[in-house]
Formats: sequence, C-alpha cells, structure tokens
Amino acid sequence: MQARIYRIVVVAVALLLALAILPAPRTAAAELKIGAILPISGYLAAVGQGQKVAMDMAVEEINAAGGVNGKKIQVMVVDDSGKIEESITAAKRVIDRDKVLMIWGPFTSGQSESTFPVANRAGVPIVSSSSAKPGVAAANRPWAFRNSVTTDKRYRDIVQLWVKRFNIKRVVILFDSQEPVMKATAEQDFPMLVKNAGAQVVDSITHGTKDVDHSAQITRLKSVKPDGVMVSAVHGGAALIAKEMVKQGLGKLPVMGGIAHDSRWVELAGSAAEGAWTTNGFWTDSPDANMQKFLKAFKERSKGGFAPNAEIAALYDTVHISAKIMKEQAITGEPAKLQEEREKIRRGWEAVKEYPGVTGLTTMTPSGDTFKTTEMLVVREGRFQRIPQ
Repeated sequence: MQARIYRIVVVAVALLLALAILPAPRTAAAELKIGAILPISGYLAAVGQGQKVAMDMAVEEINAAGGVNGKKIQVMVVDDSGKIEESITAAKRVIDRDKVLMIWGPFTSGQSESTFPVANRAGVPIVSSSSAKPGVAAANRPWAFRNSVTTDKRYRDIVQLWVKRFNIKRVVILFDSQEPVMKATAEQDFPMLVKNAGAQVVDSITHGTKDVDHSAQITRLKSVKPDGVMVSAVHGGAALIAKEMVKQGLGKLPVMGGIAHDSRWVELAGSAAEGAWTTNGFWTDSPDANMQKFLKAFKERSKGGFAPNAEIAALYDTVHISAKIMKEQAITGEPAKLQEEREKIRRGWEAVKEYPGVTGLTTMTPSGDTFKTTEMLVVREGRFQRIPQ
C-alpha cells in the first residue's frame, strides 16, 4: 500500500515538473497600445485639452465599431505641458515602459525636433498633428511623420494672390521670435515666398510670446510705410498686434499670415481681425459633410468648452488613419511581434494617399510630411469666408 502511494506521488511530481518546463502558451494582446504626448497643461493647455477630446472621440468611435482586428485601442496619455524636456521624457516612458506600437504627438515643432530622434532611434512610428516647421520630419526619417502641412507649402499660393490683389511691393514681417515655428516661418518661408511673388521684405520686426505691449513695434512698422504686413505669431500676441495696428491708424493695411488659423485669434482680436488673410485645410464653415459631422460631435463631447481648430481636427484624422493602417496591416499587438508590427505601421504611414479626413485629402510625402487640400480665407464679419478668386 505504501509502495503504491509512493509510486502515485512520484508520477504526480514528474507530471508537475514536465508541465513546469513546457513553454507557456503565447497569449494574444487584449488591446493595441498607443502613446499620446499632449500639452494638457501649460501655455498650450486649451488646444492640448481640445486635442484630447478629439482623440478620445476618435478612439471611442473605432472601439465601438469593433476596434481594430477585434482589438480595442488603448491610449497611454502623457501630459508634457508643452515643454521640450518633458516630451522627451514622455517618449522614452511610453516606448520603454508601455511598449507602445506608435506615438501621437508632440505638439510644437521645437518639441518634435527633440523628441522625434528618440522615437527614430528606438524604431517607433511617431506622428505629430501640429508641427509645421519645414524639415523636422525629414531630419528624422524613416520613423517620424507629420499630419500637418509645412508653412512653406501652406502659404505659397496665397502669398502670390495677396501680392497681386493688393499690388504689394514693400512688405514688413512681424513675428514671434520665441516660438520656433513662427520664427522659422518669418525668417525662412515668408521672405522666399514674397520674393517669388515679385515683392520685397523691407523690414522684420520681432516680439516675445508673452509681450503685452506692442506699441514700439507698430510705431516702427508705421515709419517704414509698407504696402502690406505679414504676421507670424501665436493667437494671443497676434490679437494684440492687430489691435495696436488699429489704434495707430493702420487698420486698413493689408494683413496676411499665420495669425488667423483658428477662431481663438478672431475672438481675441475682435473687429481688428477684419480683412486678414490666411489659409488652412480646416474651415468650420465648409459645407463638407465630414467637417460638419466632426464639428457637431466635438461640440457635444466638449460641451462647447473648446474652439475646434486645425491641430485638434488633425489629431482626430491621425487616429482614424492609424486605425486604418493597423487594420490593413493585420496588427495584433502581441508582445513578441512588437518591433515587426511597428515596422508595418511605419510602412503604412508612408503609403497614405488621399485619405478623406476632416482636414482635407491627406497624402504622405517622402519627406514624412503630408500634403493636404487647403482653403484661402479672409476674416469678414467676425468669421472666416472664402477669398473670391
């Protein structure tokens, strides 16, 4: 009896040992992990929080429709406060700790210049939906992408029309020297575009992002007596510039530039915004069905708390484009396939062509930037309207 019990125990122990050394069954990932680096706090909080609303909206739409290949998207969100050092730390965290398939963000061109290399070295696709300084994605190929139009392409046609329409010969450029994309636009893109249009830049005048008094800049502008003014500034500073121009009697001077690409600038500038020209793929009065559907859903979701703009809508498009790519590439999210599937997503982004999004038809270029259809707009009666051609 004791011998029989002994044999049973020996067999049981042997079975347990055999099971212990067998390879563990490979479990499929329950979710597809994506990193998102957004300025939810800090000086860009208004647009960063708006981006999160649009991102969450898109993710919920995708997950509610069955997800991607039966898997739901899970977003690992990190608030970088719009700071370069924090966006770098965020990228390392979601890559090393969270093992994400790809990253959405960061917001500014300055952040992208420093954060894209982190993802590029790690072999992780990263897509900014707002960076617009020329060359930032191209310097970090093949893993960096931008679902935004660079400023040199965005303003090319409208500068030609603006110069011709107002018979402009002499141009003064006013710009924010502390914001990287505004500075690059003013120093690199605008002078080249003005020259190509047959005019010349006679002066460049700078201000700081947090400046509240622009009287000295406008006094200098007035003394130069230009035919037109190009402004490259964030919405708060641009609104103060527009108001100071009116105050000093320059309200009728033709104005064009990066000051009017979202409704916040128009709201802050008030009547001083009237007549300003700009161009963008995001136009809230567009009759496009995709645009109106997005605006309705965004307003309901945000409870009217955020003004939708191009950067917010572009992230919404980025989420849907990413989901489409992951579906087409049969992404599983399995840990053992992580690097292989990152590579598949990268190839998918390279092949994006004429995606019909809220921000226009989107096509990826070899430089890692997108080309989109855009609208030429002018502020009339407190809102953007198409410029008559």
